[in-house]
Amino acid sequence: MSRSLNNTSVINLLPVNLRQDADMIAAASSLDLGFFELVENSKKLAMIPNINEQDHDVLDHLAFTFSVDAYERSMGLETKRELISDAVFLHQTRGTPAAVERLITTLFNDGRVEEWWEYGGEPYMFRVITNNPSANQERALEFIRAVNAVKNMRSHLETVILEQMERMSLYWAGFVHQGDKILIR
Repeated sequence: MSRSLNNTSVINLLPVNLRQDADMIAAASSLDLGFFELVENSKKLAMIPNINEQDHDVLDHLAFTFSVDAYERSMGLETKRELISDAVFLHQTRGTPAAVERLITTLFNDGRVEEWWEYGGEPYMFRVITNNPSANQERALEFIRAVNAVKNMRSHLETVILEQMERMSLYWAGFVHQGDKILIR
């Protein structure tokens, strides 16, 4: 028979010999209301599994507790939640391109890292490629600070490439000319 704390009375937690005592039954019954309230409030302590239900203030405290480097109080609620959820992964993979890529994806919704050997750059350099137009001059300092928080110390960000795709009407035409060339002397 499975039970959970949500539907267990305090009397059921007592040893069998005390469950027949009238005073113990009365005391246990008087504790039930407080016990159920305590069980209900204890669910709020599981903050990470319930991160989507947390407000800004709780998220700010969690970011401090988990040492989320790229976190700022002015960020949007979803970005804050995603950074805190990724905090353990970022700490475990700090210094790798995967950590930089994860952070870029969290902050700018899109991006990838190219190491120096992939594009023919100088050793220990890398570049970031994104197509998110919000990765502009105004957010450049936030972006660089975030990348520096998770990259390894020997590698340096060489450049940020903003790829932009545009839809346009493009017309293409061609012609074929066929003929003989006759040279008369």
